[in-house]
Amino acid sequence: MHEDEHNSLVVVIGDIHGRFHRVREWIAALESARGRTASLIVSVGDVEAFLTADDHRRKAAKRSMPAEFADYVGGRCSFERPLYFIGGNNEDFEALHEVPEGAEIAANLHYLGRVGTRTIAGFNLAFLSGIYAPRYVDKPLLPPTTSDACRQAGYFRHSEVAALDHVTSADIMLAHEWPRAIASRAHAQARGQRRDLRAFHTPWIGNAITRGLAETIAPQWLFCGHSHMPFATALHHPNGAVTHIACLDQASRADGAVFWTEWRAGEAVLAGWGTTGEVSWRQGQPWDERRTPQSGVATRPPARRPASRRPGSPEADKPLERPLIEYPTPAVALDRPSGATGASGTRNAVQVTDADSTGVHATRPRDADPEQETALEAIARTTRAGG
Repeated sequence: MHEDEHNSLVVVIGDIHGRFHRVREWIAALESARGRTASLIVSVGDVEAFLTADDHRRKAAKRSMPAEFADYVGGRCSFERPLYFIGGNNEDFEALHEVPEGAEIAANLHYLGRVGTRTIAGFNLAFLSGIYAPRYVDKPLLPPTTSDACRQAGYFRHSEVAALDHVTSADIMLAHEWPRAIASRAHAQARGQRRDLRAFHTPWIGNAITRGLAETIAPQWLFCGHSHMPFATALHHPNGAVTHIACLDQASRADGAVFWTEWRAGEAVLAGWGTTGEVSWRQGQPWDERRTPQSGVATRPPARRPASRRPGSPEADKPLERPLIEYPTPAVALDRPSGATGASGTRNAVQVTDADSTGVHATRPRDADPEQETALEAIARTTRAGG
């Protein structure tokens, strides 16, 4: 199907980590490049809507991300169109805990909630906030009043996942953590992928619960973040349906942290990465690892995990340090008020009234083999702790 002025533009943003100003500029640049306004804008978690950079509740303090959210709460900046986001494992959990079914936390900034389904701008969404941790998946969710309690608020529970048991279709699914076992170097090479992608260096990342949801819901598109690398692949279902998967980078550079699709008559017909508006996929073409942007290509050989950090060692539970790499914002920029400094403000959460995130009650567990998951979790923990 060819490009058409009646197509609906859907924009997906990776882990924002407090960088709201550049995200706002990226959206404007993409809309200008595509010649249309976005019908739907979503983000895959780790938004970090904190008012101050030194907020004691922040898990990601080592990265010292900006606290630009205060400018949006205080009215000094605003998004031109609504942005909807799910929770990651680095959030202001004290605020989000009060609105598990979603809320508008600032003008045009909407938290979707911990789990559920929504219909927005004609698109059917299914979503799951947080990441998987076997230690907490069957424990009750505690009020995030301490640092440890804030950490556990970033993990989803079986009882929450059960809210999606009845969902068998969706246009779009949002998850923070990748589905398990989607980055296979051997399968990609069989399809003609010759680039050494970053995702191939960490084949253990992702979780089986998200994978199970992707297989039972079979959304047309699944978007996720958390691991800070762009990656394209697909799940092919027994009935012939295909779930196109786009994993997004953190918001350090647009070419891996911004993804867009254009839809017509209920199906995606075009897709691309970044803010240039360049089309990288058209309906009818295969969607696989070859669609991964250049920023997803590895620049160095995979490092051997030191013996001291292998599962079961005393160092295995300690997070690996990841350097913060910043890139300049795009040439298209929006005017920022002179007073937009990130100063603290007052937060007024307006309850979302059209959410369909209720009924979060456990009916049965949905998981892979617990012993296998626990062993794999020890390997994956370092990746999730930094994400």
